[in-house]
Amino acid sequence: VVYDTQTIGHHYQYQTQYTDIRLTDEPGTNLYALKLDGSITKEDGSSMDDIAVIGAQWNSKLHDIQGKNGSPLPELSKGELYINPGLVEMYGYRVGDTVSITIQGQIRDFQVAGVMFNALAGSVYLTQAEMTQWLELPAGSYNYVLSMTPPNDGGEVISPEEKEAALQRGFVSNNNSSTLNHVVGLAAGTVLIFLGLLLNFQDSTRDFLILHLMGYRPAAINKLLMDIYRPIIWTLFALSIWPGITIAKAVLRSLSVQTNDYMP
Repeated sequence: VVYDTQTIGHHYQYQTQYTDIRLTDEPGTNLYALKLDGSITKEDGSSMDDIAVIGAQWNSKLHDIQGKNGSPLPELSKGELYINPGLVEMYGYRVGDTVSITIQGQIRDFQVAGVMFNALAGSVYLTQAEMTQWLELPAGSYNYVLSMTPPNDGGEVISPEEKEAALQRGFVSNNNSSTLNHVVGLAAGTVLIFLGLLLNFQDSTRDFLILHLMGYRPAAINKLLMDIYRPIIWTLFALSIWPGITIAKAVLRSLSVQTNDYMP
């Protein structure tokens, strides 16, 4: 899923980040944007640093703005932003929330208008016009470009091969975290099952001896004991399914937050 969010709707080949703010007035085929480090804070005061705040041009053919199931998202209105799926799954952000964005010491409140499925990892999106107005920059200011050909003007360029390698490393990291979670869960489950069987064996042994002294045959004793425990076992199994799913989700969310590695 994470791999899909960084590839579906991403039609460009090269990403270029500049250390300085530049100006452009050419329509061209490139996508020009502002991409600055910032933080996001919820109404309850909890915040997340190291968020990339992107002020992007809309209706670009290089990067579709997609919601869930690939549906296009409408252009943002003033005071709105889109968040990435990781903020929803890991930190509980919701559509309609009012959040505070901090960039270079400047703070402004925005309303979460939607979840952008294919947002760049760890980013939130504004319109380029609102971001330049907020930071009092000239219209057309940018420090980040998406393009089909590599520019040669001093920026830090990420090639398709480098992007693919980074996504593969993230994929392996997610798999390793998921495998570790499964191993820990399996080990814990094995221990619990062993303890349950041990206690049941001790109780059954005592019951078997008592019934044998009462004259019951072994076959009748086995049938009698199974008839007693079978509905209990199935009932406990059915009742444990939903708590098990809930606990697994909580463990994955905790691992995602601690490792800053979004695992849907």
